[in-house]
Amino acid sequence: MVFLSVGGGGLASGVGAALAKFAPKTTLVGCWPSNSPALLRAIETGHIHDVPETDTISDGTAGGIEPGSVTLEIASGVIGRRVEVDEGLIKEAMWALAEHDHWMIEGAAGVALAGLAKLRGEIEGKSVVVVLCGRNIAAETYRAAMNEGRDQNRFR
Repeated sequence: MVFLSVGGGGLASGVGAALAKFAPKTTLVGCWPSNSPALLRAIETGHIHDVPETDTISDGTAGGIEPGSVTLEIASGVIGRRVEVDEGLIKEAMWALAEHDHWMIEGAAGVALAGLAKLRGEIEGKSVVVVLCGRNIAAETYRAAMNEGRDQNRFR
């Protein structure tokens, strides 16, 4: 299984196409912040449409999809599993990586790790990869996320 944060679907489409060709038994798990699920809702309905969004720590996956975007069709075909994660779990994932591995990541990378945490009961004994895409985050935003993420225990 490969856990990957999804915004507009470009990265997911490329990674999914490569997995389909070179590792067809591997499941691509698309991970979305619950506050910004534009492509997820498009996949569910089969067409691009406006989706209400709220602020998310995962600004790298935030925003809508351009009408006519090719990523809807490609992502629909290559993402084998979909998971939504809340803001708290994203921040907890960011904290866990900082605490255990001393890595500073942005919210978009936290989304993929939070997706893994949400499905941990289902992945026992499986080979898993988490794509940690991004470290571009303002210091104040990161500090606030660390303060919130450290106070929770769901990730452990």
